[in-house]
Amino acid sequence: MDKNCEISISYMFHEINKLFYENIKNETKMIGINPTYRFIFMVLSQSKDGLTQSEICDLVHLKKSSVSELLHQMESEKLIIREKSNLDNRKTIVKLTCKGKALDNKIKGVFKKYELIMSSSLSNEEKENLLSYINRLKNALKGGIENDKTDI
Repeated sequence: MDKNCEISISYMFHEINKLFYENIKNETKMIGINPTYRFIFMVLSQSKDGLTQSEICDLVHLKKSSVSELLHQMESEKLIIREKSNLDNRKTIVKLTCKGKALDNKIKGVFKKYELIMSSSLSNEEKENLLSYINRLKNALKGGIENDKTDI
């Protein structure tokens, strides 16, 4: 593979990501949701028992200070609650409230809308192939990160 193709692939991923999230950001703003909450909603909605702040940081790839500020804002808007862990009193678990779950459903609807827009031009076979290719690229990058850690 020549260098121009590699640059083209990385640039296209950047462009798709930028366009996708710009649309998400604009639409979530229009329905009255702080667009920066979307990442936290995504990880909390997938966890039945809630998550610690550290787990949220790891999953959303944001700094602890950023997540802390977002959680504070979300708590003041009654979108999340924090409660002591039943298993370890030293840990605080973050969960979505009913209001938070309702907004999460709206956000999921926005994501689905734009995923459908993107995938509507692809056949089912093309979608399966694309997901396979993306997973291979992701795994290659993960391997590169792991190899870099062992070289240190």
